[in-house]
Amino acid sequence: MANLLGRAFTRREIEQRVGCMDQLAFIRPMALTDGRGHGVRGFQVSTGGGLEFNVLADRCLDILDFRHNGRSLCWHSGVGPVSPAYYEAEGDNFLRSFFGGMLTTGGLTNAGSACEDEGRAYPLHGRIANTPAERVRWSAGWEGDEYVLRIAGEVRETRVFGPRLVLKRQIRTVLGSSSVTIEDTVENEGFSEEPFLLLYHVNAGFPVLDEGSEVRIDSRVTPLGEFAASGLDAWTRAIAPVHNIAEQCYVHDVVPDAEGMAQAELWNERIGLGFRVRYRKAELPHLWQWKMMAERDYVMGLEPVNCGPGGRAAARAANQVGILPPRGSITHRVVLEAFEG
Repeated sequence: MANLLGRAFTRREIEQRVGCMDQLAFIRPMALTDGRGHGVRGFQVSTGGGLEFNVLADRCLDILDFRHNGRSLCWHSGVGPVSPAYYEAEGDNFLRSFFGGMLTTGGLTNAGSACEDEGRAYPLHGRIANTPAERVRWSAGWEGDEYVLRIAGEVRETRVFGPRLVLKRQIRTVLGSSSVTIEDTVENEGFSEEPFLLLYHVNAGFPVLDEGSEVRIDSRVTPLGEFAASGLDAWTRAIAPVHNIAEQCYVHDVVPDAEGMAQAELWNERIGLGFRVRYRKAELPHLWQWKMMAERDYVMGLEPVNCGPGGRAAARAANQVGILPPRGSITHRVVLEAFEG
């Protein structure tokens, strides 16, 4: 069944009413043609349920735009969607190509601050977000009584005499849906145990983020730094943009539901629009909240992650870093959802 226009339709009822399913829901290959994004491959997706988003194949199959009934739920940084050809790996130069969007992936050998670990330098949030996907494929078609839209591919982080990690990503939604599911399998193709760090840098922005918007998380909260601690009693509340205000970051130990799924959401009562991220806590034990209320850089990050804060070295010291055995793998599931009313 598909829910459209406030009622449920069977496959037969839908097929009676349309000549081509692209009339209702589609995946369309695309490519950016301007500026530093020139040549970046991607896909435009519409579910027919009000949800529209873009996936960038040359940027780790990450998600740029994310709109529901024409209203954006994500934040775009000032740098725009940049080709990986312009990536600068040193230190925090990740910020020169960080487009934000609904999802930017961090990892696979670092997430969080740039650092040095065991004699090797690791850049801010790692390299994977600036790596093109391989074996990219897409499909749109009936699977039983569901019309399924699916994009998949592989993103590799490897080096000679180093780790051989691959992220196998599948992005899935269905006709009439207001949500998208990202299922990632990280595999260690080498014969040595490997640390791996994986961050889902989910970035909510205006208009769902505005003065009075509320973050809702059932969790135990830990502030990072003095400025975050000074705002601990207001971590749930968004304010109007402030000139030159610093970021505030919090680590959440989220209480999962009976099925093991943890949840964080941002709700704007004034316009009746909300955004929700759901994920399996067993594989992603932490949630980082990035509260950035500055002018132009106005964003609320709700970020499931498998490691502790501070970068690879700090996470390893705190025994909060993922480990993959030789030829081992692990699967993560994250759901991004818009809701109204």
